[in-house]
Amino acid sequence: MTQEEFSRLVPRLRRRMLSVARRFFGNDDDAEDATQEALAKLWQRCRMLSAERNIDALAVMIAKNECVDIYRRREQTLSIDEQTPLQLASEGEEADAALLQQERQTEIDAAIGKLQKREQQILRLRYEDEQTTRQIALQTGIPHPSVQSMLSMAKKKLKQYIKNNKEK
Repeated sequence: MTQEEFSRLVPRLRRRMLSVARRFFGNDDDAEDATQEALAKLWQRCRMLSAERNIDALAVMIAKNECVDIYRRREQTLSIDEQTPLQLASEGEEADAALLQQERQTEIDAAIGKLQKREQQILRLRYEDEQTTRQIALQTGIPHPSVQSMLSMAKKKLKQYIKNNKEK
């Protein structure tokens, strides 16, 4: 695909990608950031593709993946920020931190229990057995894209269950 062809498609693709990102983040600032990153990645891929490919589907997939990547980077940063004070804590505070970690794990286990059996299975295979999504697809007979989608939705539900539990 040439740059000229891509430039003609960008306004339409940008609207679709921005819509995906807005639904994911719920705000315009994060959605704009994700869309810009996703458009750059789309252009890198499009240079190698023919114009006949379904560019809309590719654009939506890249936008979704970029949203997840941004979310994960933020969660990782928050996790690191939370751990720093623990490393500096005294022995008594470390015991408190261990208790908090145990409570957090109990909360996560309770949230996992609210998921559908298939979602629980996929989460366990991915994080307890450390299998890739492709391995999970082969083992369960679920198509790979469906495994990825189910894993993403299960994590989203977990986050919501935990958030709702903290608000109570």
